[in-house]
Amino acid sequence: MATNMKYIQTTVDSKIENKLDDIYRNLNKRLCTMKRSNNNQNKTSQTTKHNLYTCIKNLSQVGFDKEELELLKLGPNYAIEKSWNSHINKLTVETENEIGHWDIQIQNAYQILAHKKITQITNFVRSSSLYRRPLYILNRIQHCLTLHKLIIAQVDKGKIIVIMEKESPRQKVYDFITNNQFEKFKKYPTEYLHKELQKVMNNCNSLIDKPKIKYLLQIKPTAPSWNARTKIHKEQNPIRLVINSILTHVQDS
Repeated sequence: MATNMKYIQTTVDSKIENKLDDIYRNLNKRLCTMKRSNNNQNKTSQTTKHNLYTCIKNLSQVGFDKEELELLKLGPNYAIEKSWNSHINKLTVETENEIGHWDIQIQNAYQILAHKKITQITNFVRSSSLYRRPLYILNRIQHCLTLHKLIIAQVDKGKIIVIMEKESPRQKVYDFITNNQFEKFKKYPTEYLHKELQKVMNNCNSLIDKPKIKYLLQIKPTAPSWNARTKIHKEQNPIRLVINSILTHVQDS
């Protein structure tokens, strides 16, 4: 009996070892293939060249100085801090209201201390240029854009902003419309299409419940609007139309 148990144990151990060897062998093969593929990808990435664009693409002939470019690089969502006068006035009012709730005997002393502290803050703000300089640079950029008839817009892909002449996108939109043979409607068709869509949905009793129809239709639908985005990664910088379907028939579709 003991010899049979030893024989069974040795056979089980040998089978487990063989199974583990097969598993480790397959894992080593996979690791080797992954290393080869990574080496090939590194070789191809070293040979290929990518066109990296800066945060600003100036398509006009007008130049901007270093401060203006640094401010434009912050992007269209950058918020310049406003004047601190409104904050100081609010701080003064809140301080006076808070001191008014204290004991009358100590109000005069704390009012003097608060006045000194707010005066220090006001003097520091007047001597500081944390918000004055960006506002000055922004006004200078706006004056330059107005003087040379330029606009700042976003590109088709990425977070890059492009500076171009104001007439350039208009001419490209006109060329796009004429080349693609767009036709102008003689009558505004949105109201007519809205009524026809209501009729169709009211007749679809087997597909749509009547109480749900009002949730599937816009109350006052409008025609979709569109915006032109410049493709700076292509020659001659063509445009791509971006359709905005908010408050239209196809908003939730």
